[in-house]
Amino acid sequence: MKQYFIKSMDKKDFSAANVAMVDTFKWFEGHTPKTEARVIFVKGEGFHVQLKSWETNLRITCKEYQSRVCEDSCMEFFFNFAPDKQDKYVNFETNPIGTINSSLGKGRRCRKKILEIWETLPEVKAQVFDDSWQVEYLLPIEMLEKSFGPINTEKGAKYTGNFYKCGDKTDIEHYGMWSPVELPEPDYHRPEFFGELIMD
Repeated sequence: MKQYFIKSMDKKDFSAANVAMVDTFKWFEGHTPKTEARVIFVKGEGFHVQLKSWETNLRITCKEYQSRVCEDSCMEFFFNFAPDKQDKYVNFETNPIGTINSSLGKGRRCRKKILEIWETLPEVKAQVFDDSWQVEYLLPIEMLEKSFGPINTEKGAKYTGNFYKCGDKTDIEHYGMWSPVELPEPDYHRPEFFGELIMD
């Protein structure tokens, strides 16, 4: 099982974070944009997430919450911050203008919109550069605990999750992942293939 170590800090500093490379591309050939993920924990705030992909010729069509951003140029973080207590996870999907698709459930079906649980959505800071694009957002502890209950953030605490890069309807369909999904067809909603996220 792949492991990613989340650094705990007094203030946000992505330059000091560990890097998870989204470098396993399966199912389709021809497009493997370099993609990186970083997660840090800031005491009193929550988990800050940064995803960056060196991708150009972006597809950006989705502008409304819960629209199918996976069909655009898209980066995703799926996570369960209490795997010892429950098997539900959150999918958090974003396109280059920060449109969010996010819900909670045990699998692909019968999921509950995250806005119905958290009441507000995290603000996504999305940026498009000449050769890349990135998104940043904060997952506040108080929001996460509405989904997972009390979260252990001490050193050694273990969560599960995965980072993805996709574009179902981009010029070149592609599916990248940090922790490989060992299936013959694309499916990111498979928590049995999540890696470990460990508090450092």
